Amino acid sequence: MLSLISMILCLVSTYSMGERVEISGKGRMRFRLVAPDIAAESIQGISGEYLRRGFDARTRLELGIAYRLANPLRLGAAVRLSNEEADATAYPPDLVSTRAVAGWWWAEFRQGIVEATVGAYDASFTPLTLMRWDLSDNPLGSGSACCAVAMGGLRGSSLEEFVADYKLEGARLVLRPGSLQGTAVFARTALPLETRTYAQYLGGLRAHYDLYCSWAMTRARLGVTGLRVSDDRNSVTLAQHPPLRSDVLGADLELPILGQFALLGEWAYSLRDDNTRIPDPESRGAGVNAGFRFGDRENLDGQLQYVRSDPDFFPLMRALSCPRDRHGIRASGVLRNRMLGAVNISFSVYAKFQQEVRPMLGSVFTAGQYPGRYWIAAATSRLEPWYGYSFGIDGEWRHNTRRDDPVTAAHDETIGATEVIASLIAGYRFTLQNTIQLKYALVRHDEQTNAYHGQLAYWAHLPSLELNLKF
Repeated sequence: MLSLISMILCLVSTYSMGERVEISGKGRMRFRLVAPDIAAESIQGISGEYLRRGFDARTRLELGIAYRLANPLRLGAAVRLSNEEADATAYPPDLVSTRAVAGWWWAEFRQGIVEATVGAYDASFTPLTLMRWDLSDNPLGSGSACCAVAMGGLRGSSLEEFVADYKLEGARLVLRPGSLQGTAVFARTALPLETRTYAQYLGGLRAHYDLYCSWAMTRARLGVTGLRVSDDRNSVTLAQHPPLRSDVLGADLELPILGQFALLGEWAYSLRDDNTRIPDPESRGAGVNAGFRFGDRENLDGQLQYVRSDPDFFPLMRALSCPRDRHGIRASGVLRNRMLGAVNISFSVYAKFQQEVRPMLGSVFTAGQYPGRYWIAAATSRLEPWYGYSFGIDGEWRHNTRRDDPVTAAHDETIGATEVIASLIAGYRFTLQNTIQLKYALVRHDEQTNAYHGQLAYWAHLPSLELNLKF
């Protein structure tokens, strides 16, 4: 039976109507039971939305068709149907992802060094300027295939797959003269909602240059980025929130030193005005990531970096995994496709420590509370004893602490929280992109707060079955 299904999926994945028409699609279906000891609202998903107690069945189907009008010109359209809740898909802020039922179209022109797109397109620049999710910075959400070595975290009601690119709607122009690439984007990132929000627009430029380094047998990359996101103050007459503007300018570098060792760095400076109606001062701050990478990226990929963002550094469309007001270090390592006898083994580790950057007046923190500290450690493993079959164990530990501020009258700050997630995974891969996965996650949450005058602790059980199809 499995062989028959695999054959059908292989035929579907290579299906095309002639040389001009192409049909594509992908679907995801998940059945899950959330059974915590207390209210499920205490458990957060990857993008911040809360899980709900009980059984749920979520489905998402995307169908697309593309027609090659001429050799350089291609037209396309796609539609997505889903029973996901609108508030669960509201992360991050792009038009397609925030609609449970959505449709989009595009026209793409490619000729020589020019690539131009009108309509919908995928785009990302750098983690500190324009990116949905920095996959190297945080393990929550990279990868969906059951055989991939990735930290899956806890998805909420949304089936949104966390990738680097945003799905934007507008226009994009890419020029590739030799080793230089320039990209200009314009997009509408939010629709106006009367009495609530304004229409929002994005405009950005990025240029990067690839330079071959003979001593390392690979390329170095130098890049610069500029981006503005702003509300259209004329889109509505009255809104619940004031109009804002967010600007960011950044530079990034990847420099190979020797063989499989390279230096990494990114710096960005942002100006943010959350109320453009009044001439109040803008919030200004900088963010930086600096460190090194080692490995060939295919079978071995390791990183160690120092990360820092000022309290007033918050470009609107930076990666969701890059919060402001933090500094610390992160380290990760991935080892893929190692053979132990006849068994294919892959595993990864990740660790991160950060502390809030709180400005001080003398010995007093001006923010009214002591800085918090955040620890994350995670590890995954995958064994493939037979082709297509995989088994894995994932573990994740989070610990956040903050000294309770004696000046605060309420004395109700959370002064300690620890969460441990252990998962058992079994999966089968019909083809490279068509998988079925059975997963059981056990969550232990401990929280120390003055509000509860002690410790709040509970267990949660999350068995799930997920099917992923793509053609």
